[in-house]
Amino acid sequence: MSAVIPNSLSERVFERIRDRIIDGTLAPGERLRERELAAELEVSRVPVREALPRLLDAGYIAAGPGRGTVVRDFDRAEVIELFDVRAHLDVLAAESAARNVAAGADTTALAVALAAVTARATSDDGGRSDSARAEVSRTEASDGATAAAAVLHAEIVRLADNSLLTRLLRPVLDMDRRLAAHAYREDHDEAVDEHRSLAGAILRGRPEAAAGFARAHVAEARQRVLDALNTTT
Repeated sequence: MSAVIPNSLSERVFERIRDRIIDGTLAPGERLRERELAAELEVSRVPVREALPRLLDAGYIAAGPGRGTVVRDFDRAEVIELFDVRAHLDVLAAESAARNVAAGADTTALAVALAAVTARATSDDGGRSDSARAEVSRTEASDGATAAAAVLHAEIVRLADNSLLTRLLRPVLDMDRRLAAHAYREDHDEAVDEHRSLAGAILRGRPEAAAGFARAHVAEARQRVLDALNTTT
């Protein structure tokens, strides 16, 4: 059989469904129905039908009970595999980015991304006297901090200027975002100092320090995620 080359519409549908899975709009275990997805995305069922096998192959969805598909959940083994891979690729990205900064790469976007991470991590100031409002505020702050951290890591990868590394890290970072959306809500105040140290070493063009901070950040994030998963299983 020859490989199916997706047309532009089915590609856009694939990306939109994938993004909804990554950001948590479509939750693990949720059933995907062609008719409903087509109506929401304002397309016919054909591009949805073409996109679903690609989502299945990419590991975003799985066969559900009976006929149909559901959004895949994570198991502990997959989480461990994710951080095993990040322990190598994140370190390489940080070290390469710092080396390129030392050689004169523009750090403006990374500095902006770091400022956004810091601001988001401390933006939860709403209504402590109203517990419901406070919980909504914490959730919104966590979502914003997750998005800001994703931009920071993407900028580190961009500064690394390694096309193969960029391609390898894309599904890894997407999976990390899915974890943040589905499996746990991290107290981002715990991570902001790690991001400051990591980005600071890169901004100063210090490859060895950046690699060390990246290694430590992945290890700490791994433990936080596993601890959070333990409390929900």
